[in-house]
Amino acid sequence: MPSYAKALPQDQMTRPPLEGLQTSEGIIDSVSPGEIKRHEINVDRTKQVSFACFSEGNLRLIVTDPAGNRMDSAATKGNEISSYMNIEMMEGQNVVTVTFGMNPPPGKWTVEVTPGEGNNEKTHYVLTTFFEGAGIILEVSTDKERYQKGDTVLVIGALRNDSSPILNADVTAFVWKEPYRADFDTLQLFDDGTHGDRNANDGQYSNAITNTADGGYFNFSVKAEKGRPEPFTRLGGTMAMVARYRAKFNRTFSDSGRDTNGDTLFDELVIRVGIKVTDAARYHISGEILDKDGKGLDNAWVDTFLTPNDNGALLVFEGDAIYDGRGEGPYRLSHLSISVEDTAETDFVDFLEDAYTTEKYSVWDFQGRGIVDAGGYFDRGVDIDGDGLYDSLVVGINVDIRTSDSYVWQASLFGSNGTEPLDWVDCEGPLKAGINKIEFAFKGSEIRKSGQDGPYEIPGVAMYGRDKGANITETGTIRTRPYKHTEFER
Repeated sequence: MPSYAKALPQDQMTRPPLEGLQTSEGIIDSVSPGEIKRHEINVDRTKQVSFACFSEGNLRLIVTDPAGNRMDSAATKGNEISSYMNIEMMEGQNVVTVTFGMNPPPGKWTVEVTPGEGNNEKTHYVLTTFFEGAGIILEVSTDKERYQKGDTVLVIGALRNDSSPILNADVTAFVWKEPYRADFDTLQLFDDGTHGDRNANDGQYSNAITNTADGGYFNFSVKAEKGRPEPFTRLGGTMAMVARYRAKFNRTFSDSGRDTNGDTLFDELVIRVGIKVTDAARYHISGEILDKDGKGLDNAWVDTFLTPNDNGALLVFEGDAIYDGRGEGPYRLSHLSISVEDTAETDFVDFLEDAYTTEKYSVWDFQGRGIVDAGGYFDRGVDIDGDGLYDSLVVGINVDIRTSDSYVWQASLFGSNGTEPLDWVDCEGPLKAGINKIEFAFKGSEIRKSGQDGPYEIPGVAMYGRDKGANITETGTIRTRPYKHTEFER
């Protein structure tokens, strides 16, 4: 049996419930050969209820509903007993789950736990009740995703019955840190508007913990219960990560383009990130730049040892990534994070989603690998012999080339079924620096033979320079006008 299960009070140990499920009783006990353990569990209004018994050995469950109907998990043959009850065995450990659907009756249910066939030893177990489609819902959260050490962590238990808040419930949080310690704190949650709760009597129960000076992962197991008029118990849980090191972005930034080879084009975009350092450590700082339309262009990171005397770090983004991405500025620094790689895990110390907007840059300010898609697609049918049928379908695009060179460009044409190319074209020729129009002449006879009507598509273009090595390997999809295959030469 896990040590944490033995340390916590037997009806208060819980982990966050599975997605879409609510959790009620969490009973930790043991049963010896020849012994029967009986547990009364209150089931309130729900579409489906499951009693799950996690154990070290083979156990048997006998469930009795409020009307006295008694169902024995050992009596089943196969996995299904009836349309509303089944037995499941989960791989890796002994788990027996008995499920009742079709709106099982509310009231007191009894679950008897006995050793199964061949089980001759004392067996520890955890008996948990899951509700699916329940009216009474407990949702547990904290006010932030990440915290600095020493920050106050607000724990919130939102309790409702369908859409109505549940008032005057008893809501308690049990708090312990990872790695697991046997001791834990008890925190009462209030719906009075004075314990971090914005409004009294809204079904939002909350309170705060302040003992976070050492940082770490805090677990919150929350129990909500009420006696009348509709008795219920709900368990829920969440976690909060409090950084063990303290450093914070101070929201001071600056940026500049860096020309490393003296050709007047920026090879790098450098952004200085201001950081207020409290604890000396080796920090990992990372971020992403987006263009003015929100498209991601490049990621940058740096590992550096920072002391309280330091006040920032440099993130260096590649100029060719900006150029190849056709990213017009100003650029936005986003997903900015600072973390510490500890011996066992990563401590996320601080995070900014949209951190900074740079000065205004153009894509043409940056050094690139030589070719970008300049947009402006076109297509036309070409009738060489004047017989009224197209001998070829010519598709062209505009590309911007930084360096004059001898270039090769290649593309495939696809029809409506999109499985096999109708034709493939490989061209070569000299192109000068600047905007160039390149064309692909696909054979009309191949289009006619396919029997497929347009519009036709080119999913991407490959292009490279023979001497300078500039290249482009993909563009946006090019879609032609809706030609008929019968318009082309046989």
